[in-house]
Amino acid sequence: MLKIKVWFWSLGSFFLLTFCLFVAWNLAASNPAYIRLLETFLPGFRWITPVRFVVGALESFIYGAYISLLFVPIHNLFYRMHHPQANVKTSKTAA
Repeated sequence: MLKIKVWFWSLGSFFLLTFCLFVAWNLAASNPAYIRLLETFLPGFRWITPVRFVVGALESFIYGAYISLLFVPIHNLFYRMHHPQANVKTSKTAA
């Protein structure tokens, strides 16, 4: 069973870090094709001002968090369907 809080922060942080690395790489390489890619997938993001960078970073984190909010319950549902014995809690009693 997956924990939604862990996946929320993990995927949100992963997407945020990926965005930051992507921007840093594009600042160094200056490839217009990749800049258009960011502008396509992140509404409101345009290359690059500090405010637009923050907008892109927030959108990236929100996309990762959103994926976790959908993925974890779906995973847990199918996990319970295919592993019904995992739902049974064993009680330990002192003899």
